Amino acid sequence: IYAGKDNKPADYSPDNVPFKPRKHLEISTAGIKENDFTMVYGFPGRTNEYLNSNAVDQLVNRSNPLKVELRGKRLEIMDTYMKADRKVFIQYADKYSGVSNYHKKWAGEARGLTKANAVERKIALEQEFAKRIKDNAQYKAYQGILDGFREQYAKLDRIQPELDLFTEGILSIEILRFAIGFKDLLQISNEPGSEKWKNQLKAQSERIAEFYKDYHQPIDRETMAEMLETYYKYGIGNPFIPTELGLNNPKDASKQDFETLVNSFFSSTRLLNESYLNEQITKGDTAIAGIIKNDPAWKLADAYFSHYRNTLQKQQTDIMSKLIPLNRLYVEALRNVIPEKKYYPDANSTLRVAFGKVEGYKPADATQFNWYTTADGILQKNRAGAADHEINDRLKQLLENRTYGPYADKDGSLHTCFAASNHTTGGNSGSPVLNAKGQLIGTNFDRNWEGTMSDVYYDINQVRNIVLDVRYTLWVIDVYAGAKHLISEMTLVK
Repeated sequence: IYAGKDNKPADYSPDNVPFKPRKHLEISTAGIKENDFTMVYGFPGRTNEYLNSNAVDQLVNRSNPLKVELRGKRLEIMDTYMKADRKVFIQYADKYSGVSNYHKKWAGEARGLTKANAVERKIALEQEFAKRIKDNAQYKAYQGILDGFREQYAKLDRIQPELDLFTEGILSIEILRFAIGFKDLLQISNEPGSEKWKNQLKAQSERIAEFYKDYHQPIDRETMAEMLETYYKYGIGNPFIPTELGLNNPKDASKQDFETLVNSFFSSTRLLNESYLNEQITKGDTAIAGIIKNDPAWKLADAYFSHYRNTLQKQQTDIMSKLIPLNRLYVEALRNVIPEKKYYPDANSTLRVAFGKVEGYKPADATQFNWYTTADGILQKNRAGAADHEINDRLKQLLENRTYGPYADKDGSLHTCFAASNHTTGGNSGSPVLNAKGQLIGTNFDRNWEGTMSDVYYDINQVRNIVLDVRYTLWVIDVYAGAKHLISEMTLVK
């Protein structure tokens, strides 16, 4: 960041100099110990600590298990093809990671909430709340809250399975998402030759190239057959059946029926012909609009997405319009009715500090996780042959030779990460982690599996944030990369 010579904001000039802040973080190279105080300074996204028992019960026992099952099936399909073909591995590495991220998050969240008896604890709190407001004129405004929650979540329970099956099933079919992406083009097809039309053709041309760059049709075929079968076999009330699907009663269809249907669908759509699509786009006329409108991929995608927007989303919006004010009133009521309980605010993407201490945890009986990891683990995982743990020769040689420079711990090892009991969430990745003196000791980047439940319920015995030890960061910059000029700009404190 550059400023004028007076260290104030200035327009560009070759005479400008690097800006000097009044304060910057000192970096501690002294290392940390178990039970040391830590704090995370950053902008966490959103948490929902004050959800009622109906919401947590739905999350733990119905919504999360279904979403985890759907993502698990997708991961299994991708994994098979990625292991068989290096090109496919590269194409789908990011997609696999994205699907896996929330698959783990939801599974860990349900697991952690179950272990913490979160539903039962929420119910106990609500029982105490109900007991205190009963027949108390002072709390008359609060007396319908719990009944209101029960009523609205009963409604939500009727549509939530299909919402989850749509967002995690139908939306995972790449060809349908690709097809619906032509909607903007179709909406201005009556404006041929206009600037908007030309811009839209250009945007679609870029979108087509981007889609095909990382697309493997066999994965999508298998995913579509699996997701359609799951969508209609899961036992929800009356799932939407578009006529374009070609099955009158999908619940009676066999796995082979869905595979046959999908093979027929893929052989009939022209949206999977990249050269043909590019040829039509290049012509620049509105013929492309007619081709898309009559394509089975567009018709099926439009039918599903229209149902989602016009039916499921509208019902969900109506329910949420009643739940949102109820939730606000409930938090207010809790603070007034049970004032002895401590209430900290939910995260909402604003700056805050979370504090805790360095410590491991016990995720299950007879299982204990230490509070730190070392570079030895990098080599162990690399030797196991996992694709996620490939490392280059220079990194491998430095670690094998234990060339740690001044960054080794007192025990002689190079610490890579540590765990602490700070309450973090999405948005805290990259947040600085500080010691009691406000010195940088690491970078927050993740949570333990069970700790993902902290978005809904914080349990100090289970929730851990995972931190990159700043000494490993310094080692990478200095010893591995040889960027000592960067080290010289930092304030290192022993």
